Amino acid sequence: MKYVIEAAADADIELWILDRPNPLGGDYVVGWILKEAYESFVGMYPIPVAHGLTLGELALMAIGEGWLDTDHHPKLKVIPIEGWQRSMKWNETGLEWIPPSPNLPTFAHAYAYIGTCFIEGTTLSEGRGTPDPFLTLGGISTDFGIDTTGILSAWNSSGLNLDIVTFTPESIPGKAFNPKGLGELHTGIHITNPLELEDPLSVGLRLLQWLMEHSEQARYKDYLYLLAGTDDIDQLKEQDFSPAIQNVSIDWGLPLNQFVEKRKSYLLY
Repeated sequence: MKYVIEAAADADIELWILDRPNPLGGDYVVGWILKEAYESFVGMYPIPVAHGLTLGELALMAIGEGWLDTDHHPKLKVIPIEGWQRSMKWNETGLEWIPPSPNLPTFAHAYAYIGTCFIEGTTLSEGRGTPDPFLTLGGISTDFGIDTTGILSAWNSSGLNLDIVTFTPESIPGKAFNPKGLGELHTGIHITNPLELEDPLSVGLRLLQWLMEHSEQARYKDYLYLLAGTDDIDQLKEQDFSPAIQNVSIDWGLPLNQFVEKRKSYLLY
């Protein structure tokens, strides 16, 4: 969308955006704010991981805040959504789910993805090559040990339901040609109630902490910073996490509060 707006502006063409709902809802706004040093194709604007904006609202904010690379002022018209309320998640709209990625076959997968995608920035498996990517997470069994005593009940008390599973990533045409850990037995967890989570981003990051603690050989990759849009995620990398902690939520700091105030000028609903 950023590139289309810029190209249309440079060509002096009016752009129409047929607005659509934010799948996670319009009120779920959490995460670190992207820093300029970590701008990439997976993060282009100084916004949080979950920004709560529709495409039209995001376009208006990008224009209003001067985030676009163009010398011409874009001509933009947003065709609004009918019947949508900010509190609605995708499964409450009655609309068909069309996978934006082969590894996000249902909205439940996408809802968990906002947090569990960070495991892509490690050597652990995010479940590609299994029927439930981003719901099935773990590491190679010979290097991964989970003491199940009390673990599941501790996580369940925080609202997350987990099963301990073993899985072997396979090559799946059109979905996962060469997934991490291909053909190797993994031990890990499967999230059984993703749509019941109030804060899937924080839960996914806490699971990342916990899973990394149970692997001696698992490593973080530099790609993790592009996914987070910041090196502030180092604060979590350096902390130990116990699932016995009841509150998995993370304090995102003043920059998130400033973004929430700034975005109010661009809300259409």
